[in-house]
Amino acid sequence: MMPDPVGRPNRRRNQPLAGVWPAAVVLVVCCLLGAAPPQAWGQVSSRTSAGGSAGSPAATASSTLERWRQREAAVLAVVEKATDAVVAVTDGESYGSGVIVSPDGLVLTAGHVILSRATEFTVQLPNGRSARAKPLGKNLNQDAGMLQITEEGPWPHVDIADGRGIERGDWVVAMGHSGGHDLGRRPPVRLGRVVRIERDALTSDSPIIGGDSGGPLFNLAGQVIGIHSSIGESIAENRHVSIQTFLRDWDRLQGGESWGRLPGTPEPPEEKATPARPAPGANGSDRSAPRGNRSPADEGRRGEPNIGSAVLGVELDLADSQPIIRVIQPNSAAARVGLRVGDVVESFNGVAVTSPKGLVELIGSKRAGDSVKVIVRRGDSRLEYQIILGQLDTRGSGRN
Repeated sequence: MMPDPVGRPNRRRNQPLAGVWPAAVVLVVCCLLGAAPPQAWGQVSSRTSAGGSAGSPAATASSTLERWRQREAAVLAVVEKATDAVVAVTDGESYGSGVIVSPDGLVLTAGHVILSRATEFTVQLPNGRSARAKPLGKNLNQDAGMLQITEEGPWPHVDIADGRGIERGDWVVAMGHSGGHDLGRRPPVRLGRVVRIERDALTSDSPIIGGDSGGPLFNLAGQVIGIHSSIGESIAENRHVSIQTFLRDWDRLQGGESWGRLPGTPEPPEEKATPARPAPGANGSDRSAPRGNRSPADEGRRGEPNIGSAVLGVELDLADSQPIIRVIQPNSAAARVGLRVGDVVESFNGVAVTSPKGLVELIGSKRAGDSVKVIVRRGDSRLEYQIILGQLDTRGSGRN
């Protein structure tokens, strides 16, 4: 059953958070008190307040400070209400996040978090409790996913918004298990604002990093308005699947239906005769490729690619002494984040890369939907990108 997305009060009794985790509070307070208030908050009251007449600098400062205090209180209320329902999601190899939205344990997450072939996932609550969950449906076109906790509840949960009334400039709170679940650490809190609204997605400047994928974006009423999907060109420009997408596809997702392709990966090719496989050595195997033979850096390490294998969307020349990007596939993960032909890949997810073959093998060790940090050298500059890897299309040549 779909939770009622009308902003009804959360009926569970919230337990007070011991210490309200100081780091998060410091971050919230600094954000609230250390920036200029937005014009969209409206005009200062014309009433006279202590410290000056209406419209005077003292009255303006007093009113502004009161508005900041109100928002600080709202953020702290969201944190206390929502923390227990923000979970880490893992298949035993990689981590993402999610949020419980019903007493019986329905979890919203990002589609790429549950993209693996695993038939069972583990959700880990901030209090250290773990439970088994089964994957339900995925709308990969928008990166929406759903799980169901299979153990008996009731479970801590939050309300979802109806998706209406969200405006550019609205303050939002992002939560998730950044970097993966850390026992004893509650999910970090980030404050930001909505900077763009699309039909199926929101963009905010709330910073998120690897591990946050699938975590919730809240309005100041403590309702879920989005689910973290991907990081933009900077960590302060991030895409969230709109709650409206979940509401529209609720029955399909809860019924276990999966469809579409991850954002940033190409559409499947038309059904034609299958092109020949690349020549031996051109897929990053142990055989040497003659100069001029380019390898899709996204294929499996040996032989035929595995279904679900990750793609970055670049081609390399295996005869190069360095992993120089020779081709960038259109609409690929690499193209979407801004990698360029001629970039030299220096590091892939924290591992130094010294050869084209090394990069092929590192990509081959990942799965579609994994979030990786890629560092490239471009001229005299060293650039860092956080990239969600796409999925290998096994119906064509194996290229992204």
